[in-house]
Amino acid sequence: MHRQTLREILCDGLQQHTHWNHPLQSFRADADGVDLHFADTSHSRVDLLVAADGVGSRVRRQLLPHAAPQHLGALCLYGKTPLTPQVCQALDSELLQGTTVVFAQGFSLVIDPMRFPTALPLLPARHGSGCRLTAVEDYLYWAFIGPDAQLGGECPAGAPSTWALQERIRQITSDWHPQLRKLLEHSDPQSLSARPVLSASHIPDWPSGRVTWLGDAIHAMSPAGGLGANSALCDAALLAQQLAPVSSRKALAGAVYRYEEAMRLRVREALKASREASQRLFGGL
Repeated sequence: MHRQTLREILCDGLQQHTHWNHPLQSFRADADGVDLHFADTSHSRVDLLVAADGVGSRVRRQLLPHAAPQHLGALCLYGKTPLTPQVCQALDSELLQGTTVVFAQGFSLVIDPMRFPTALPLLPARHGSGCRLTAVEDYLYWAFIGPDAQLGGECPAGAPSTWALQERIRQITSDWHPQLRKLLEHSDPQSLSARPVLSASHIPDWPSGRVTWLGDAIHAMSPAGGLGANSALCDAALLAQQLAPVSSRKALAGAVYRYEEAMRLRVREALKASREASQRLFGGL
């Protein structure tokens, strides 16, 4: 799914309750709630803190510093190729029909066509929704995944320059089929990015209470299995289901505990599947 569209759908109806640009600096939990302190010196007190702040979770670093995800010694190189008439004419039609996986020497390239037959801004009205969706042009999403050494070495601190990423891609595909090189050469330079592959080795233990977790904040996994975002959405749905009937402090504690137990069971299987997918794609751990 196009991530911007997903965010717009998830935020629909919550605009009054969503506050952007308030980085969390620290928090303190007690038996009655959690005090939150933000970078702009503002603060708030809440009944429950849900850490959904991603692989670099500040909440996890404060409460579970030993549970940081491990670097697998692998890298992902991402990009998008706009599906202009020129590109569509230049590429084999098979690359435009469905997912393509290219198995190279110790690494892989995944290519997915992202096509929007109906303009996204028109879709909400068809479903009786007032959600506003931004228009998106068709494109090919692609991602290399493999050991650092196979993809030009570990990325230095900070975001690599566009030129550096383009050069990496040219070098690792120098003897590839012209169709694939053409697809990559037409990429939008601003879409290029590189990220290390991080994964939790297991789900850590923590005392159930006023702080809980979902998604990459507690169970980051290799993108090889395509399960990271799905697992986060499953976490959110399960947590919402448990919290909906809560009307007392005692009920809140029970709801959080049940959520965490069910989440652990499901995510253990997802982590296993992710590791197996990494092994198939690039011999990862």
